[in-house]
Amino acid sequence: MQPDEFIAAVQQEAELSEEDARQAVVATLAVLADRLERGLPEQIFDLVPDTIEAPLRRGHKHGEPLTVVQLYRQIARRRNVPESQARQDAQAIMAVIERAVDDEVLREIAQQLPPEYAELFSKEFATPELPEPDPAP
Repeated sequence: MQPDEFIAAVQQEAELSEEDARQAVVATLAVLADRLERGLPEQIFDLVPDTIEAPLRRGHKHGEPLTVVQLYRQIARRRNVPESQARQDAQAIMAVIERAVDDEVLREIAQQLPPEYAELFSKEFATPELPEPDPAP
């Protein structure tokens, strides 16, 4: 998938304008990249236009803990949209990424995230194993 096709796919999946889709991609991937110890996998950079790539390659916080709710909150703040919109857009972006990259890249991302981030992924392999619930007393 070429960068322009990626943005167009996000635009369609999230039902956004082209500019809003670009902003959503930058905000979502930048916040997500901060959660990953190794940053975004190289295949992700192949999807985004050069004008978007530079902000995503900046310094990372190297896996600083963040709940999925805090992730959406940070994305929302960067874009000045409601958290519910940030959540929908992040899930749409990941859906497009899932179609564009191979499973190994998705595993690399998913393995670095807490189990609650599984809602970003639709593929079962990417859903980390959740612990068994405590037995009833």
